[in-house]
Parts: sequence; C-alpha cells; structure tokens
Amino acid sequence: MIKAGKKPQKKIQATERKIHPLIIKLFPYVLILILGLIVYSNSFNCDFTFDDGNIILNNKAIRHIGNPGAIWDFYKTRFVGLYTFALNYHFNGLKVFGYHAVNIAIHIINAFLVMWLALLFFSSPAMRSEPISRHSRLLSLACALVFVSHPIQTQGVTYIVQRLASLATLFYLFSVCCYMKARLSDKRSRSVLFFLLAAASALFGMFTKEIVFTLPFALILFELAAFTKGSLKDFFSHRERYLYFLIPLILLLIVPALYSFKTGVIFHPVGSHRYQDPELTSTIYLMTQFKVIVRYIGLLAVPVHQNLLHDVAASKGFFNPATILGFLFLSSIVVLAIWLFPRKRAVSAGILWFFITLSVESSIIPIPSTMFEHRLYLPMFGFSLFFVSIMYYLVWEKFSQTAAITVFLAIVLAYSVMTFERNKVWKDRLTLWTDVVRKSPNLARPHYNLGCALLEKKYAENAKNEFFKTLEINPYYTPAYVKLGTMASMSGDYAAAIKYSSDAMLRDPYSVDVYNNLGSAYLLSGRYEEAAGVLQKALVYFPDNVEVHNNLGSAYLFLENYQAAREELKKSLAVDPVNFKALMNLGTVSLMLDDYDETISIFSKALTLHPENINAQFQIGMALANRGMVDRATMYLDNVVKTAPSFAQAHYLLGVILRHKGVERQASAHLEKAVELRPEYKQAPVELKEALDYLKSERTLKAKKTE
Repeated sequence: MIKAGKKPQKKIQATERKIHPLIIKLFPYVLILILGLIVYSNSFNCDFTFDDGNIILNNKAIRHIGNPGAIWDFYKTRFVGLYTFALNYHFNGLKVFGYHAVNIAIHIINAFLVMWLALLFFSSPAMRSEPISRHSRLLSLACALVFVSHPIQTQGVTYIVQRLASLATLFYLFSVCCYMKARLSDKRSRSVLFFLLAAASALFGMFTKEIVFTLPFALILFELAAFTKGSLKDFFSHRERYLYFLIPLILLLIVPALYSFKTGVIFHPVGSHRYQDPELTSTIYLMTQFKVIVRYIGLLAVPVHQNLLHDVAASKGFFNPATILGFLFLSSIVVLAIWLFPRKRAVSAGILWFFITLSVESSIIPIPSTMFEHRLYLPMFGFSLFFVSIMYYLVWEKFSQTAAITVFLAIVLAYSVMTFERNKVWKDRLTLWTDVVRKSPNLARPHYNLGCALLEKKYAENAKNEFFKTLEINPYYTPAYVKLGTMASMSGDYAAAIKYSSDAMLRDPYSVDVYNNLGSAYLLSGRYEEAAGVLQKALVYFPDNVEVHNNLGSAYLFLENYQAAREELKKSLAVDPVNFKALMNLGTVSLMLDDYDETISIFSKALTLHPENINAQFQIGMALANRGMVDRATMYLDNVVKTAPSFAQAHYLLGVILRHKGVERQASAHLEKAVELRPEYKQAPVELKEALDYLKSERTLKAKKTE
C-alpha cells in the first residue's frame, strides 16, 4: 500500500550490453585480415619479375595440373610449392592477380598461425606462472600484427615465386602449433591426432622449401622453452619426453636424406648462376654470413634501404674487421639468449628461433646470392616474439599498459606505411630494377636485368648501355653478350651479332642461349654451313633443346637438305608439340618436298595457335592449289589479300587461279596489283604449275635474304 505524500520508487535495472563471445574471438582474426589486405592492397597487379620467369612464365612443367610427374622431375624437393603455381596457371593462366591473391592469403594465414603459436607458448606449463602470460591474448595478437605488417616481408609476399618461402613457413608454423597442441592435450587420442597433423605438415613443408630442415630443432627449442619449468637438467630427467621430439626428429631427417642428399646437393637452384661468385666456398660463405646476419638484424630493427639484391662483399678472411666484429656481435646475442633463458624465456626463445630458422640459408651451404630479404620470412616469428616481449618488459612493466600499446601501435602504423610504399617498387620490372641499380650500382646482375626491362619497354639504346655496364663490372656475365647479340641481329648488324655471340662462347661454352644466338647470327648472315656446325655441337650438350633442333632444321632448310631439316624439326616438335616456329618451318620443308597433305596439316595446326597468321594461310593456299583444290585455295588466298593487301605473292597466285577458273576481270585486277607491288612479276609465267614453281623458288630466295 502506498502511503500518501510519498512517491513510488522505481526499480531501475542496469542494462549492461555485453559483447558477444564470438565477436571477441573473431576480432583478432578480422583485425589481422584487414591490416594484411590494406598493406598489400597495391600489390595485386605487380608484374612477374626475376626468377618468376624460370619458375612460372617459362616453365612448361606447371602447364598441366594433371601431369605432376613433370613438376616432380623439374624440382623434387619443391614439388608442393610448384604444384600451387600449376593450380594458379590452371585457373588464372598468366594473370598476376590470382598469383598475388594466393600469396597474400598465405601471408595472412601465417599471421593467424603466429598468433596461435604465441598463444600456445604463453599458455604452456613453463610460461603460465610468468607475469607476461597474464596478457597472452593481447601479446599474441601483437606478434601477429608485427608479422603481417613488417616491410621486410614484402619480398616473401609480393615477389610471386617466393611463395615457396611463405608456404614452407605455413607448413612449418602449423607443424609446431600441432606439436604444441599434442603436448598440451590431456587426451591421448587428441595428442595422437595432433602429432600426425604435425608430421603431415612437416612432410608437405619438406617438399616446399629446404628451410623446413630446421623444424626438428625448433621442436626441441619449444620442448625446452615451453615444457621445462626448472633447469635444463630437469628436461633430461624424464625419459618419456624424448619420445615427443626424437620420433619426429628422426622422421623429419629421413625425408631430406632420401630426396636431397641422395643427389649430393641440398639446394638445386633453377637457372644458371655461373656468372656470380665463382669462388664462393663454404668457408667464405660462412664468414660472409657473419656480416649478412648483422645486416638482417638491422633491417628488422629499422627497415630502411630495403633492396632485392644487397651488395655484400665476400669475406676472404676471418680477421677482416667487419667479419670478426659481426662474429663477436652475433656470439654475444646467442650468449645473451642463453643467459636470459631462465629469466626472460620469451625473449630468449625469440632470439633462438631467429638463429635456428635462418641457419639453413646463412651457414656453410653456399647459395649463389649471399643475402636475400625473403630469407627472413620464417625467422620473423622469432623477431615478433622478441619484439613484443621486449616491449612488455621495457615499456609495459616500467611505465604503463597504455604507453606500451601507444608505442606499439605507432610502430605497427609505421611498418604498414613502409610496406605499402615498398610494394610500389615491385610494380613492374622497370621500377624494381631501377631501384636495385640505384642501391647496388656496383653489381652486374641489376644492370643486366634493368637492361632487359628497358628493352621490353622499347628503350633499346638505354638497354644497350646497361648491358655494356654489366660487362664493365663483370666481363664474364654471358647473358649480357647474348642480349647484345640479339639486339645486333634485330638491327641487321649480323657481324656484330656474331662477334658478341662468339665472345659469349669463349666465356661460357656450356650455355644453350649462347649456341642458339651464335647459330641464329650465322643463319641471318647467310653462313648456313657455320650455323649448322655450331648447332650440331650444341646438340652434344643439349640433345633435347627445342630451339637448337628448330634452328638446326632452319639451317638444313637453307642448305636444301630437306630430309635432315624435317628430322630436326620433328625432334623439336616431339619435345614441344605447339612450338609455332617449328611448325612453320616444318610446313615449309613439307612444301619443298611436295608433300602437300603434310603441308596443309602442319600449317593448319599452326593456325590453331595463331589464326591471324597470313603466311600460314598463304602456304595452305599454295599447297591446295598444287593439289588441284582451287576453290579451297581461292578461299584462303582471298582472305590473305583482304587482310594484307600488299602481299604480292598472294595477289599473283590468286590472279593465276582465277584466270584458270575463267574469272578474267578479277584475275586481271589481282595480277595487275601483283605487278604494281613487284614489277618483276610482269615477266613471270602465268600457267598455274609454272606459277607455283616460280613462287616456290622465289619464296626460298626471299627466306634466305630475310631469315
């Protein structure tokens, strides 16, 4: 009952709006996804460049996803990575967007795995009691944001072929995550499942890139850092623990032994690198890496002056000041990491991860290029863990959480802007190699590649200057001679083409490009016997090379050795059935041999590749006329003169055929046009058989002058 004079009290219930748990769980992933897409949003249309040519553009092994054997033969230890390029080619052809979309997706997934692995590490038995682990979710997200935004990662993401590094990292990280999940699980069945997933991922990684060889040592690191609470002696007191890493370790070491050490090599780079670092021994490479790793650390700390090809002089002696200082600096970091292990385990684990994962490419195994930024892609997890942990201990604990988050966000923002800007350099080959030449002007390779990029853009003189600069720096860089020879041939200076190609032969007598260039130069200058001699010698070293067989077939054609020409051209087509040049040459040989059915068949196949090719249409018209199939011949020839009104031979042959058909008015028009274009036709015979013989012999003379 309400008493008079008193107002009823309203019961006010506070309505707190709670965030749905699913949103909280998804937020880190959405944030990583958005940041990854933003910083790489300007890379989707960046062109193929550098080794993309050997691995993707010119690699016939990836043309058919139903032929994995060809990919396996091309590069056994990187089969999985190359098969993803085959899938890209199947769905996207050579449109770069699809390749970049896959690369960026892999990068973002790797960032998810970085967050997951960091979270598992902070949640492990050895870390649970540490104050830093109370903020495990936030710090794990921070690790992922550093990983996805750092500009040093651009070479592993935007450089298409380095999907091999990012995909291998995906399998590597997933394997370690599964191992951690297996060790943290209380259920035996769940543990077994995750162990199997870890092994399967490791196996895929082994056949993606050789950096996965270090995975067993990374597992040992996490076994020590995440599951050993006391001293290292405690680790060896429980024999059961050996099983958790010794079995994967043995299995993972068997795989490379079967497929890599069997051939006596670990790395088998595609393409020739003979022009670079000819005296790069294991000892020199190791000593050089003391300087290189110091540079890597500098680029991680302050990512400025990034470069595709860094100019690092080889260390010839250990007591070189830069070498010994680098060794002492790196040794002190390793000692510091060991000292910090029982005190600041996350910092120590990050440092040790960096050195373990970098060891394959920065140790005693000589790789033609001593320094590449994409080699930091996998070690970046170690840097991310180290960086975030240092931020926690030096800023969060000493100042405040707000200060740490503010500084961290400012750094990630700076990284993101730098990544976006760095991607602009990868726009196309010209922008990339202009940047490399500016930063490494004393290296031959950048000048050569800049010359090739300029040549593609039709800046011939500028390209020639770059090739000369290449040879000034390294007189043994034979591809520059090859390019200069090709340019000389295109300009009609066959003497210069022969000179450049001969110079290349003296410096590198085992390059197929050199043989083909010299053979082509002899062909174009009319020295057919010499051309045949060079190309016959090339077959000793390159018996299955399509271009060698094709060029040798051309030489035999000009020497009127038609049977030998046919044999060589058929060998070329046996290797590459859709080689247009070989088809055109074989069709011409068949016509010379009066094999009109084969002529029609070969040129028809050529037209399926290039339907607009008027020369193939004309040759079919000639063959049909010789067969007496004048109506079909008329159809082809009529199309030729409509498409190419200045094709004198087509007008002449069409006029002769029409005269024989009794269509005098049209015949006269075509014959008059032929005489207008080529006055010598006024004296030519007009009987069909004689006309065909005349055109056939004239075509041979013309080919000898123009080929």
